[in-house]
Amino acid sequence: MARQQRHLATALATVVNLLNPERVVLGGFLSSLLAYDPQGLRTALEPRALAPALEGVDIVSAQLGANLLLIGAAHRALEPLVDDPANAGVRPT
Repeated sequence: MARQQRHLATALATVVNLLNPERVVLGGFLSSLLAYDPQGLRTALEPRALAPALEGVDIVSAQLGANLLLIGAAHRALEPLVDDPANAGVRPT
């Protein structure tokens, strides 16, 4: 697990350095790596990420759990409405 956390820390450092997010949400197997040792992941991340980019970044587990696929499917069904609310449901004649 510690080895996998180090690999995840390397990937997260790239994300943090490029995107400067406020929060990183880990789901699936990655959330189990966070749950295994949250401080260990943070400790592995610190030397790999730029300090100013890492400052204030929260790393959390996804909270959707077993509902992940249902919520994803619902979003997919509503995507036309979200993308273009004015024309959603309008069918060309």
